[in-house]
Amino acid sequence: MINYLGQMSQKMLRKKPPIFLILSTFFVFIMGCASTHKFRNEFPGQAENEAIESTLVPDSGAFTQTKEEKLRNETDPVVMPGFLFEIANMEDRKLNGRFRVDFDGQLKLPYNVLLNTDKLRASEVKSRIIASYKKFFQTQSAFTVQLAKREVYVEVRGLVERPGRILMAQNESLESLVSRSGGLKKDKDSKELEPRYLRLKKQDKTEMGVELRDYFKSGALPTHFSIDGGDTLIFQVDAPSGKSLRSDSASIQIMGEVLRPGNLAFKLGADIYYYLEVAGGPSAGANLSDIKIVRGPANNRVIASLDTLEEGQLPLFKPGDIILVPHDKPTKLERNISMSSGVATIISAIVLLFVVF
Repeated sequence: MINYLGQMSQKMLRKKPPIFLILSTFFVFIMGCASTHKFRNEFPGQAENEAIESTLVPDSGAFTQTKEEKLRNETDPVVMPGFLFEIANMEDRKLNGRFRVDFDGQLKLPYNVLLNTDKLRASEVKSRIIASYKKFFQTQSAFTVQLAKREVYVEVRGLVERPGRILMAQNESLESLVSRSGGLKKDKDSKELEPRYLRLKKQDKTEMGVELRDYFKSGALPTHFSIDGGDTLIFQVDAPSGKSLRSDSASIQIMGEVLRPGNLAFKLGADIYYYLEVAGGPSAGANLSDIKIVRGPANNRVIASLDTLEEGQLPLFKPGDIILVPHDKPTKLERNISMSSGVATIISAIVLLFVVF
């Protein structure tokens, strides 16, 4: 067989050297392309940078902060119910002590001084405290005010064992609040039903709803969700009538080779690592080099493939995206289709060359 192929090659070289050389080169090129397992990191019709930096960037708009704003909120935060201020004065010992902002935003101080801290920053509250007592001192007094703690007051109601007001840390989790309230309890009217929804009433009178099943399943809360001082949390059986934070438009669906596939709460700025972790991690047979992102309505789906999971090259996600994690080993049908496609491409190229030349 080898001798036969060698003789055929020599005949073709003697008869039509150019065609044989072109055919050989093209054949090697086709085989090289067929064996290269590379996927596009862009959506069809868009440049790579545009796809990553523009198409895959969530509409964060009003929810983003500049570095200056973030720094100011850390060093000079907006005062919330529960914040603790400390006053020190060398001339009047009665002024010395710590004073906490009440649930309604009022700060009660010695000598019947009452300050409304609503929408004020810590520096503004300090200035007003000093101004309130300045008239009591004839000389410049050693009077200092500082923000001692940033704990916040929240009200917990509904189907919990111990409803009431709780002083919480700003980074405390919802699960911790439930635990400190004695845990969830069943509805007394229908004892088999436990609370399925959380209704969050904000200070500005707006309301938000969260499905507890999704929270306890994934351990994540939807974007824009925050528990602030003065908020009221109500655990209930029925779905809240206010704005629901957990819906198809505020979720990510992950399918394929992960331990817990399904809907996950969308988190602004989260990358593929985050959603893989929330889904329990990839299975043993997951192909992490071929993860696909599906975006758009059913009649106009756009699919992007990830070439790599290198840090800094990962696209961000948008609500409603679908993440597909394929199996590492293709099925027999997939192998046959891939092989047939490659053979058909090579044959078509050979026929085309002979027709042209």
